[in-house]
Amino acid sequence: MKTLAFSLFALACLVPGCASLTGTGSPPLPESFCGTWTCADTTAEYSITNTNDRPTIAAWSSVTGEEYKITDVNYDGVALHAVFKLPSSGHVTRSAITQTGANSLRESCTGDWTGTLDWTRRGGPPQRYFGLD
Repeated sequence: MKTLAFSLFALACLVPGCASLTGTGSPPLPESFCGTWTCADTTAEYSITNTNDRPTIAAWSSVTGEEYKITDVNYDGVALHAVFKLPSSGHVTRSAITQTGANSLRESCTGDWTGTLDWTRRGGPPQRYFGLD
């Protein structure tokens, strides 16, 4: 019986979607998500990258340079999900970010702020504030 169970498990790994069956990971983040993103409705900027085949988000205020604390980043095959916390205010939002065009994203937020934000890809390297007063 153990051999049959192992054989069925091995066979299942040949089926597309095996990663979800084995719990070894989520779908890869499309490269089109990667880049630096700005939004006319917020001073935040995002940098989305793949680091060791895992989606990574860095976010900061383009005015003060304050960096957001970002946790629970994952991609489900449709949306990039993350939890953002702004340390100075303590505000927390949960976000689902989807691609709406080659150079545009839409972020749906819940939590301390609820709403949607439309993001545009910005050319060049991220422009972080370094606090040189």
